[in-house]
Amino acid sequence: MFTDHGQKKTAVSQIAMLALFIIGLILASVVTVSTNKIRLTDPIPLFQSGLSVSLPKGRAWQSPYKWQFDPETNRFETLAGIRMGNKIDTMAHWTYALAAGDLSASQRLQNKLGPDPGNITEKGTITVGSLDFAWAQLSTSGRSPDTIIAAASLPSNRSLTLTIEAIAQPKVATDLFNKLIQSAKYTAPENVRQGEQFISQIRESGLHRLLLTDLGPSLDSIYRISQPEDAKLKNIRGFSVMSFDYESQQPTATVTGQGMMSISMEKGSLSEHHEFRFADSLESFSWRSQYQNGADRRPGQTALELKDFNQLTLTYLSGPRRLQGKQTELTLSPATLPELFLTSAARFLLDSQYDRIMLEILTTQGWIAPAQLSQIPPVELPTDDHPDISYGIAVDFTHGNGTPLRFYYNNDKDLILQQQLMPDTVTWIKADRKELLENVTPNQAETIRQILKPVTKI
Repeated sequence: MFTDHGQKKTAVSQIAMLALFIIGLILASVVTVSTNKIRLTDPIPLFQSGLSVSLPKGRAWQSPYKWQFDPETNRFETLAGIRMGNKIDTMAHWTYALAAGDLSASQRLQNKLGPDPGNITEKGTITVGSLDFAWAQLSTSGRSPDTIIAAASLPSNRSLTLTIEAIAQPKVATDLFNKLIQSAKYTAPENVRQGEQFISQIRESGLHRLLLTDLGPSLDSIYRISQPEDAKLKNIRGFSVMSFDYESQQPTATVTGQGMMSISMEKGSLSEHHEFRFADSLESFSWRSQYQNGADRRPGQTALELKDFNQLTLTYLSGPRRLQGKQTELTLSPATLPELFLTSAARFLLDSQYDRIMLEILTTQGWIAPAQLSQIPPVELPTDDHPDISYGIAVDFTHGNGTPLRFYYNNDKDLILQQQLMPDTVTWIKADRKELLENVTPNQAETIRQILKPVTKI
């Protein structure tokens, strides 16, 4: 009786295993058919980059079908994959990288492959429109994927990479690659070139002139959050103070500067403190920052050192454990500007020949935040304090993570208020030292006094 039951149990198990095997074959055939009959999405544009690509689509393909930004690597990515169980069986992956160095397509490909790429079965180059790709195909066995990688160099030290992976399906990998590589379209945007020219003009005239135009002879700025009527924002308080000074080293007349800035915003626990020393041409700088916001359990501290205009070394001195002690080398584009000078750059745009430019804003965390700066019409704001707005500048970040900013100026082009659209609008207005010191904690007051202490201006 016991033996018969065991034989029946074995037979049932074998039938179940056979059924699972047949189901697996059916699923595999569905996947193979869907990848052999590849259909592509409409172009997926990356905002204000001049770039669009496509991805495979269909019943088996899974994808958000949009670009996503990783600030820690300064890369935009979009991908699609076919999942078999808990593993990706086939994948198509586009990467658009910022601050990626001044390299050729073949050099970028070699960096992507690494020192020991494995079995390269074929390699070559292909031109698609204005893009020149270097590519290589790697063949593997077993459950490792067959891989094709293609890399192209774009202006402003940017790069585009396509990676195809297909487990045990080299023909699928080849078919995917041939279709997807042809979907890449790139036209260098005019406002990026204009952004590079804009920063070049700032370097030539010197940061001291930029700051004098924006801040006036004192080279100080003091702002506080205006208390809004909106009850949701009643508890938000904060201040921003900044001060710069310069010295001229004779006889070379090299102008160097230093600045300090502190930002504090309650209800969100945002606090930042910056110390910045720089050459007037922005050829080099040394930037130390401490920052903390409500999302971080521990404060962060970074050191950024720039040499030769675009060679940046970023060191994470403290912060999240995954980043502590990490050091990264970046080659910045000619359109890069440290975030401390964003308000001054916005003011400079009012006197320039440009209506709209693209800049790459360098944040204290070493993130590159592409931003469009554009002149906008004046607006009527619901406040009696500053009714004479004559000019406006909008700052919109392309990666979707940055807070849109608005700067508003009077008829003399003096900045009178700033707005953060978060999505609730937070308005910062000019404040005086006495008013600010009367409405902060003793520790904050001491920080403010240190930043705004009298210094010799030139």
